[in-house]
Amino acid sequence: MSITVWGILLGSLLLAIPVYVIYRFKLKIINRVLAAVCRMVLVVFAKALMVYTIIKLNSIGFSIVAFLLLVSVSSILVVRKSGLKPTKLLIPVMGGMLLTTSVIGFYVLFFVLGLKNPFVPQYFLPVMGLIAFGMISVNARALQIYYMGLKNHSQLYYYLLGNGSNHHEAVSYLLRRCLQASIVSSTRQLSRIVMVSAPVLMFGMMLGGAGVVDAAVCQVLFMIVVMASSIGAVIVTLLLARQGSFDEYERLKPVFKNRPEPTSNSSASPSISQHTDPENQLQEE
Repeated sequence: MSITVWGILLGSLLLAIPVYVIYRFKLKIINRVLAAVCRMVLVVFAKALMVYTIIKLNSIGFSIVAFLLLVSVSSILVVRKSGLKPTKLLIPVMGGMLLTTSVIGFYVLFFVLGLKNPFVPQYFLPVMGLIAFGMISVNARALQIYYMGLKNHSQLYYYLLGNGSNHHEAVSYLLRRCLQASIVSSTRQLSRIVMVSAPVLMFGMMLGGAGVVDAAVCQVLFMIVVMASSIGAVIVTLLLARQGSFDEYERLKPVFKNRPEPTSNSSASPSISQHTDPENQLQEE
């Protein structure tokens, strides 16, 4: 199926409906709407041109460069959404995203899709892109819960360290809350995908020539892959971020942007009731 220039023009005429409504009710948002439409068109065509060029070149090198670009952009978005300092967390987040996306992505390409050459651009880029961008919100939320837990429960953390616990034992509770946040966010994302994104993906594949069964199977597999990738990326990120987030005395460094950081007070006994419990926060949401 191919869309002609005449078909594109007829489809673009549908913009007349929102424009008419804006003028009819004298809404002062016409500039914002037109700017958003133009920006959307430019971004979509820029992405399409990049992907088209990579597919035409059919080069492993260009495919890898595009993959690294996808991971870099998604990592930046994770750090921005979580409110963490890029200087402290960008490299660990990028490492976690790169490792998890590579392992699960190649698993999907080799074993799920059964490709002998996983670097074929028309398969390599969509699979890696769906994984990398599909776990942005989940990872950002999980990292925010973990470091906010360290901030709010700093007395408990330093109390455990001062009484002989190692770093892993002191953060085990917060790590469980972080993983719970990741899984809860993934399940919520699955619900949103089923109701909003999944029909678009499924119908888009059908318009592209895929069968109904193939489109439905790809939809389900995509949801499973994103959930597994999100959990794996969070674990790898926290392992890589330990050195940059804590000093030689296991004290938390400033990791949030424009937020007051906790001060160590190992002599004080912990009082969990004085702080916000991440578990209660998850349940309230």
